[in-house]
Amino acid sequence: MATTPLDNPIWASLQTEHARFASGSDAAKRYPRTVAPFAAVPASEGSADVLAGTMAEDESIYFLGPLPTLSERWNLELQASVLQMTCPPSASLAPLLADYRDLTAADNAAMLELTTLVFPGYFRDRTILMGRYLGIFADGLLVAMAGERMRLSGHCEISAVCTRPGFTGRGYAGMLVSLVAKSLMSQDVAPFLHVSPENHRARAVYRSLGFVERCELPLIRVRAGDSP
Repeated sequence: MATTPLDNPIWASLQTEHARFASGSDAAKRYPRTVAPFAAVPASEGSADVLAGTMAEDESIYFLGPLPTLSERWNLELQASVLQMTCPPSASLAPLLADYRDLTAADNAAMLELTTLVFPGYFRDRTILMGRYLGIFADGLLVAMAGERMRLSGHCEISAVCTRPGFTGRGYAGMLVSLVAKSLMSQDVAPFLHVSPENHRARAVYRSLGFVERCELPLIRVRAGDSP
């Protein structure tokens, strides 16, 4: 069993602050496809079969943390891990380097375009409903963004950290992550984030802001096949 909510953040989020998005049962829950490609089980070796009927024909979904035992109705597409980092109250967060603003539904097309360009597959049509997102624009073009994704009691994930090619190296990602983190901490909510263990550049940026590496969590992507 997970020892803290951060060990099973998707499940904890769907059980608490994002319960309004949850479908499934006590055996497994998921976000709607248009919100986020995530599902969870309460403990390792739990069954995801209750979710098979909710999957579109071409849909893949991710499990993070405790992983289900996969029956023959599931196809394993990816097996990896992600590094979870947390932000202590003493973190040295970045200064303002550019003008920014809150992103709204009117910016959704721009957000989808940027995330598809930089980090495809995770940001969806209704992901913006998960929390607050901030963006930096240049000549009307969204060039950097970051915001809130999974939210569980006392914690919130910072995600969608994207910078458009040609605008990297200006400190925009660190600035936006800092703004989101400061906002969360002012609400007594502890920020955390996930990053690929191989993304050394992003890890260095987050460490420079004061984030600390907490643990690696297993990650799989699966697709439902034909029912047996």
